[in-house]
Formats: sequence, C-alpha cells, structure tokens
Amino acid sequence: MFRCHFCQQVTPPRTTRHSVVIETREKTYESRRREPKRRRFQDREETGGDRGGSGVEIIQEVDACPECAAKHEATAKLQHTSD
Repeated sequence: MFRCHFCQQVTPPRTTRHSVVIETREKTYESRRREPKRRRFQDREETGGDRGGSGVEIIQEVDACPECAAKHEATAKLQHTSD
C-alpha cells in the first residue's frame, strides 16, 4: 500500500508501484585515474581508468499508481515531441 503522488489515493494491497521521474538534469563527469590495487589474480587484464562522460541524473522521482503513471508518461511524451 502506498499513496499516489498525483491523485493522493491510497492504493489497495498488491498494487504495482510505478516510479515516475519528475525532474532531471544534465551532468558531465570528469575522467578519473584508477588507483593502483594489489592484484590477487595476475592473469586478468588491468583496465584503464574511468573516462568520464556525460549523462542525465534524476533529481526527483515519485511513486504513482498505474493509471496516473500512464497518464504522466503520455503527457511527457507529448511535451517531449513538441520541444
């Protein structure tokens, strides 16, 4: 049982909880050098450090009932295609 963020209704037991992303942000990660480790198995290849990169981070995520999650996803797709 949980309370839907959108309709504020308490859902019945065994209802699937859907996580809905409300807000995201662009994030750029810097490259990192890998710290030297003591190797237990010498036959494995040593990989390089983390190259960094860019991506999207979730800022806010809420719980929603299946009906409200479907409505929110449909409106989010419409808004995304109009941008």
